[in-house]
Amino acid sequence: MGKRNAIFVSIASFCDSNLLFTLESLFDTASGDLDINVGVFDQSFESINGSIERFQWGDRVRYLHIHPMHSKGVCWARSVIGSLFDGEDFYFQIDSHTMFKKDWDKFLFEQMEKLGKLSCKPIISTYPPPFEFDEEGNPFEKLVPSSYLYALRPKEEGFSSSDSYELKFKVFHEKGGDYITGFHLAGGFIFTLGSFVDEVPYDPWFYFHGEEQGLALRAYTKGWDIFHPRHDHIPLLHLYKQSGVKHDAHHWRSDLEQVRRVKWVERKKVSEERLTDLIEREGVNGRLGLGTERSLDQFIDFSGIDYRVKKINHPETRLVNV
Repeated sequence: MGKRNAIFVSIASFCDSNLLFTLESLFDTASGDLDINVGVFDQSFESINGSIERFQWGDRVRYLHIHPMHSKGVCWARSVIGSLFDGEDFYFQIDSHTMFKKDWDKFLFEQMEKLGKLSCKPIISTYPPPFEFDEEGNPFEKLVPSSYLYALRPKEEGFSSSDSYELKFKVFHEKGGDYITGFHLAGGFIFTLGSFVDEVPYDPWFYFHGEEQGLALRAYTKGWDIFHPRHDHIPLLHLYKQSGVKHDAHHWRSDLEQVRRVKWVERKKVSEERLTDLIEREGVNGRLGLGTERSLDQFIDFSGIDYRVKKINHPETRLVNV
């Protein structure tokens, strides 16, 4: 492998009791072939920095803490984490409730080397398959890994309203190939080159819905290529919210909303306006705006998402073998 390449892992955590589990899983399953540095922005009532420092890998974690009352949401948090990036070769964005498979770092590095022959700016991204905890608190993988591709497509209901550009996405299973070229990014799994942090920095004015759309639009128009992998080529698992579980690990949790000066609905409105301005090229310029390597019309043709008339067409399937 030559010199030891370095990975910067971005973790934005909000009142998440699984943050330490995620960190332990990340370091315990790493191959040791690459240097791993983690940027954590922990928005919680109590700091866990003391617990982190007791681990052998504690000095690999760049930890920030803030009371959740003062948080402005996940995109703001991820933009702050960008300031902890220190020139690592690769950027890996995950959620704070993630479990890893053995040698995840080596596998993703090798996949990026292969994709680098197809694109000078490759991104591996999709919604990871799920894991849960059993009654004894032991994590387990819910699905048997398959050869199906985890392609991201808009949900059937389309645009949320006539005056909004927001879409919701889900995984569609495609058969054949190692990857399928994509047009959407999953905030809980982005693995790419470190230069992504400078070229496509997080926009702190986004809130939650629309985050992934805006990021994907900006990445695509700046020349980045998205690749969705096969299920059995995804070396991480995600703990999804279960029905009946309170939103305690979500920014809009009711106890904090009751005393916040700026409510989550206000931040959501600003976020919706931000996505509108981005698409209409009116109010977002510079590094937080669209790129010049590809146009919005090219994105529309490539993705089938026609933002101009708010219509969704079926895109051409583009399978890739590496």
